[in-house]
Amino acid sequence: MQTGSAINATYLNVEYFFYKIYELLRAIWQFIESGVLQHFLKVLLGIFSIILLFIIAYLFVRMREIASAEKKSARKNIANISDAPVVNTRWVNISKLMSSTNQNDWRQAIIEADIILDEIVKKNWEELGENLGERLKKIEQSDFLTLDQAWEAHKVRNSIAHEGSGFVITDREARRIIGLYEQVFKEFGFI
Repeated sequence: MQTGSAINATYLNVEYFFYKIYELLRAIWQFIESGVLQHFLKVLLGIFSIILLFIIAYLFVRMREIASAEKKSARKNIANISDAPVVNTRWVNISKLMSSTNQNDWRQAIIEADIILDEIVKKNWEELGENLGERLKKIEQSDFLTLDQAWEAHKVRNSIAHEGSGFVITDREARRIIGLYEQVFKEFGFI
């Protein structure tokens, strides 16, 4: 150190530091007030909006393409399903019983068909009665186009049930009765 010379001291001027912060904040405020920032934000938001509109339009087009492809796929699947024959195992069993030469098998086929008829009628008109006969009596012909066939077939089933093996049925008559049930089942989409 030298004697008699000024000491070179470094110090922090806090007042100067706060003044610079004040000037910076004031410049930012003036910039905001000048409208340049507002104009810049408007331009920036406008560009952003245009980009979003393009994205929305693209997504809309893609969603329509995907929906169209799904519809085509669904139509193709429905076409494949509708081309496949529907096999109803209960009806196949009745057909097997009818191909027999045994009268008891024919009776059994008629009874099985009547059980299916009862299920169909109960599903659609359960509130009309306690048993199949009561429900058939109360059904309107306009609601059940093959009602007469159902009645005729059900009467034969009742004869089989009440007379048992004493009820004689021919092959031709059994086939005719099963044909009546078949008409009813086709009306309701069972077969």
